[in-house]
Amino acid sequence: MKKNFVKKSFAVLTAAALFLTACGTGKQSGSVPEDSHRGDETEVSGMQGGAYKDILSVAIRDEPASLDPHLNTQLVSEAVRREIYDFLVVKDEEGRLQPSLATSWENVDDTTIRFTLRDDVVFHNGEKMTAEDVRYTLVRASEKSGSAPLFQSVDTENTKVIDDTTLELKLKEPMAPIFNFLSSPEGGILCKKAVEELGDDEFGRNPVGSGPLKLKNWTTGTSIELERNDEYWGEKPTYKTLLVKFIAEPANRTIELETGGVDLIYDVSTNDIDRIRDNRELRLISGTGLKHTYISISMEDPVMKDIRVREALAYALDMNSIVDAVFTGTAKTSDSVMSPNIFGYKSMSVNPYDPDQARALLKEAGYDNSLEITVKGYDNTQFVDILEIAQNMWKAVGITAKVDIMEYAAFAEQEAAGDIQMGISAFTASSGDPDQALGLWKSGYGGVLQGNDAKIDEYLDKGRSVYDETEREALYQEAQKYMWDTHYMIPIAFSDVVYATTAKVENLECSPGNTPNLAKVVVYE
Repeated sequence: MKKNFVKKSFAVLTAAALFLTACGTGKQSGSVPEDSHRGDETEVSGMQGGAYKDILSVAIRDEPASLDPHLNTQLVSEAVRREIYDFLVVKDEEGRLQPSLATSWENVDDTTIRFTLRDDVVFHNGEKMTAEDVRYTLVRASEKSGSAPLFQSVDTENTKVIDDTTLELKLKEPMAPIFNFLSSPEGGILCKKAVEELGDDEFGRNPVGSGPLKLKNWTTGTSIELERNDEYWGEKPTYKTLLVKFIAEPANRTIELETGGVDLIYDVSTNDIDRIRDNRELRLISGTGLKHTYISISMEDPVMKDIRVREALAYALDMNSIVDAVFTGTAKTSDSVMSPNIFGYKSMSVNPYDPDQARALLKEAGYDNSLEITVKGYDNTQFVDILEIAQNMWKAVGITAKVDIMEYAAFAEQEAAGDIQMGISAFTASSGDPDQALGLWKSGYGGVLQGNDAKIDEYLDKGRSVYDETEREALYQEAQKYMWDTHYMIPIAFSDVVYATTAKVENLECSPGNTPNLAKVVVYE
């Protein structure tokens, strides 16, 4: 029984192999001998014939709001946190589950997992990790806003410490995604003592994990500096310092890379791809990702409750042309409500472009050249470009669209208040699980969509509880078809992840969730 349960719960992870091995030709060849990755103080030579640099400098698009994995789900925060925390389990490059802080685990029954933990792990503050830290982390993850959607099924009263290296995780009901969630950015294990001493806000600025890098300095508005954790139980980075710079403008990130100010940049602008590809000193690394860009439609809005209006909004958009113009070859037009790289993905036809049908539906719904809508979004170049094109296409069928772009904090506040008729957004289901990817469809999620559809809730509740791979896949495919036909959302694009490095960087993994393990990266003088 136990072995079968393990196979069923882990079967969904095999889908990860579809994207973890899908990097573009920019990925570096060659490797560094394993024994030279230990970060020794003595100077060592790399495969390129030079010494390793002491500093790896990277540029991300924004400053993290917090480095607490339970309070913040920004990708920029997850990118930094990836290096600070360890996880009970991790996925390898084939998408298979591997031990990390947990050396082994036993599925006692459908709602009970017993973990055996490492006995040699020390947090960045010198505290030894025990099963109590893991219990505390999982209980807290089930209660805090950023992580509760993933860990709400944790039975906090019955999850218990057996001894310092044994934890029994109890679930309220069967939960198929649990191992995907434990290996996700929200699954980082915290030091209980540090959180309790610092409090939530201060811990977010001074995180204490047990990962290969630890916080050294955070200069507000400028950068975060991490230093190598020389007490790390596992493989240590070859460099001593990871400097993460905040550079909002994509063009400025590229310039910083070209001039040697950084070794690696995230989120390469589509406008800079050819320029980077043509530079012999730089490398472009890309692969299929988990990011989905879409326009959500609020089902609390009386106008949008009419499916004819929602269908007309979709028919009026030539989505292939929009994606080609905005993403210039770094995205695929959405043909479903979740990424092709998520387990259970089902392809539907791309929304057809039919302006005549859009006009007919609007007239039938009582809006003959009279429909006025407001679409809100936060400050993002791609969002602005998409809505500018969509605004003109909607105008061509008699829809007047007001576009309101604001700062992210203001957008999030209005979203939480339910004050958005239509909103453009993007989401990366970093766990790679359909339960997370389709989470915004669930009643009570609090986003723009607000579907409050009992049938969707039923699909999602059942999909989360079924361990059989075949049955789970069929459920999610049926759910996607139903969601697609409701037109509560206008899917736009599935984006690639695109990085660029200097030619002296090696071992950068092409992470579909855009959170590569930088501790494995090697950079030469």
